[in-house]
Amino acid sequence: TGYSVLLFVDVSTPFGATTTETITVQSRPPANVTKLIEDKLENARTADPETAVDNLITVLGVNNAPIPAPGSPPEPKDVEVMTRVLDVLEEVTEGVPATEETVTKQAVVVTSVIDGGVKDSRSMTALENLVLGAANANLFNAQSDALMNNMFYAMGSILPDENAVRTRTAARGRRLQQQQQQQSMNQFQTVEAELLADQAFGATGDLPAHTLSTFFGRQDENHPLADGDHEVISECSSAYCDVV
Repeated sequence: TGYSVLLFVDVSTPFGATTTETITVQSRPPANVTKLIEDKLENARTADPETAVDNLITVLGVNNAPIPAPGSPPEPKDVEVMTRVLDVLEEVTEGVPATEETVTKQAVVVTSVIDGGVKDSRSMTALENLVLGAANANLFNAQSDALMNNMFYAMGSILPDENAVRTRTAARGRRLQQQQQQQSMNQFQTVEAELLADQAFGATGDLPAHTLSTFFGRQDENHPLADGDHEVISECSSAYCDVV
């Protein structure tokens, strides 16, 4: 709280006596966040790969993008910063031999971007390149699983939010169900109308669809629902069409 960090150290003697010393350090944000971000991004482009990644981690920390709520997009200004971070990361690490330390730091950058809500093809490409680079360098080790944990966390975080997916899927399912019910009702009404017309007027081959639609009068819905391939249905056979 208040940008304060409590640091402590335990000092022990060979005889078992221990004392603890504490100190409170304040680490306040810079007065001009935008300038610091620009400076760090520029410095990252000219620094060695390890220092460059440290600068990118600083950029993400100073920008401090909040984790968006499920189903909510990140702020555009945060997306811009994080996308630039990914661009610089790709630029400064291209062709550089992968080590466990550098790849772990790169994983921190990619995971922070994904946590910030940038879950697009750009972040997916960065994560894929990171995983492939670590695998090609034989850096995944079951005895030292920190790097694997970072990768698995990033892969899990980039997946769509479960609640958002469930909501979209349920809405689409209800829409498809309504479409199917409406289509079935339309087919039933058309057949019934043709039978009635046959009884009243003989063959219905010359009767227009608008005439057939009047046999059952006005319905609750008088315009076909759009299917998956069309957003708007511009042609309607109902004489009571709701869309004028």
